[in-house]
Amino acid sequence: AMWAGPEHWRFRPRQPPAPGLEKDSRRRIPRKVFEFDFQEDIDFQAHFRKTKASTTLAKSILESQNFRSTTLPADFNYEPQSLRQLFLKPLVKLSRSSDPVEAEAGIEDYDYNNPNDTSNFCPALQVPESDDEPDDDPAGFPSEFPAPPEPPELSQINGGNIPACGGLELIAEPQKIHKIHIQYAKMAKRMDMRRLKRNMWELLTEQGTEVGR
Repeated sequence: AMWAGPEHWRFRPRQPPAPGLEKDSRRRIPRKVFEFDFQEDIDFQAHFRKTKASTTLAKSILESQNFRSTTLPADFNYEPQSLRQLFLKPLVKLSRSSDPVEAEAGIEDYDYNNPNDTSNFCPALQVPESDDEPDDDPAGFPSEFPAPPEPPELSQINGGNIPACGGLELIAEPQKIHKIHIQYAKMAKRMDMRRLKRNMWELLTEQGTEVGR
């Protein structure tokens, strides 16, 4: 067994082997050299005698190796070129697509500075503000906020000017909210606990004396 238990772990003195076994193990049995004698008479009847083992294939093996599995299908003289023809228009043949590398050879890199892209580009109207820079007017009022943009239909009716950022097809920039500066503690405050306890004890003792009076 693989697990012999704690008794198997104990140290046991090695027993000396018997003297007779040691001598027998040291003896070497001489090997007989193989020789092939062509002059020896061989009894072929012993090799070709009829045995109990079957010398024919089983029925299941014969059924699996039938005529259908060992022969090719009949040749109907079907032309592979007919696969490229249309059923309704046999004269029209579909040509194989050319190499994609050759088809993409004539395509050049896209020019992002073309007039169609640059003329319809609408730049940002407001400069993004950084959180690190202080605001001159931290507490603004709603009246100071920029008015929401009017729809393009109303601006045309009222005679408003069309923005110079591409016409009526562009979407107006969303309204930005001003930053509101809030005073909050940025550093942890250190407190003198002895002084705090002394002051609290003085307040409690003063209240106790007033109640006693």
